[in-house]
Amino acid sequence: MRRGTQRITLRISKRVAPAPLKTLFRAAGWTEDLARYSDQKLRRKLSRSHLVVTAWNAKRLVGFASVISDGALCALVDNLVVHPDHRKRGAGTSLLRRVSDELSRQKVKYVFILGTRGWHTREFFERAGFQSLSWNVFLHTR
Repeated sequence: MRRGTQRITLRISKRVAPAPLKTLFRAAGWTEDLARYSDQKLRRKLSRSHLVVTAWNAKRLVGFASVISDGALCALVDNLVVHPDHRKRGAGTSLLRRVSDELSRQKVKYVFILGTRGWHTREFFERAGFQSLSWNVFLHTR
């Protein structure tokens, strides 16, 4: 993917070092999530994910998407983050399209993602091929 002078390379791999991933999450303002995980917990999260797609500008991690799935019918994009310097340049859309393409290749029929409220969020996900659902979502936390 090329936008202006920046070249972004997408990779499918669960082998992502914890430090650059934490740096990406902190830069994106996600300080309560993966940025606070221990390296061991982060490695466990990655290894147990169904799919991990990363976006790189040279050797710098600038985007990340992870998916949990039953591998047959349904998948949930549980993390999607793009470094602020690379937003509105197509990196997030490319990550989601790559996720969708890979899951389609695996014959996973339904791909879900939870987004924040707002017109821009809806527009972003629709541009990546997702449609808005009017379902209620329930959460159980401990």
